[in-house]
Formats: sequence, C-alpha cells, structure tokens
Amino acid sequence: MDKVDQSIIELILDRVLQPERLQTMMEELRKRIQNSKGAQQDKVSELQRKLKNVEDRQLRLLDAIESGIVDLDETTQRRSQQLKQAKDALHIQITEARTSVR
Repeated sequence: MDKVDQSIIELILDRVLQPERLQTMMEELRKRIQNSKGAQQDKVSELQRKLKNVEDRQLRLLDAIESGIVDLDETTQRRSQQLKQAKDALHIQITEARTSVR
C-alpha cells in the first residue's frame, strides 16, 4: 500500500504540480477573483444609484407635503413608509454586496 501511495504522490508531483502548471492555475485564479470583484463593484454601484433615486423621491414627497402641494393623508403616509422600506432594503443589499467584495 505504501508503494502505491508513493507512486501516486510522485505521479501527482510529476504531472500536476509542475511550476508552470501551478503558475497558470494561479494566474487563472487571480483573473477570476478580479472579475468577481468587478462584478460585485458594479452591483454596489447600481444599488447606490437606486438608493439615490429612492432618496430623491422621498425628498420630493416631503417637499410637496411641506409646501402644501400634497396633503398629508393615509396615501402619502403609506407612500412615505414604502419609500423608507425601499431605502432600508437597499442599505442592507449594499452592505451585503460590499461584504462579498472583500
């Protein structure tokens, strides 16, 4: 059994763990990691864009209420709550996406 184990180890060392092959595997791994980071950063950027949009909408609604253009009723309160929930959800998604980049 020891001879078989030693033969397998030598075969692996001779064929698989060659410096050139290891270098190629490491370069490919680096490329995959960089591509993954780039995709995750794109996701974070998109989520931040959506967050900005929700925040702008929330501010416009509040401005309309404050200026008297829109009455503060059940509908506007519900809409304000929906925007707050959307904002909170986007903050969570951004945090999760940033965590996965690292």
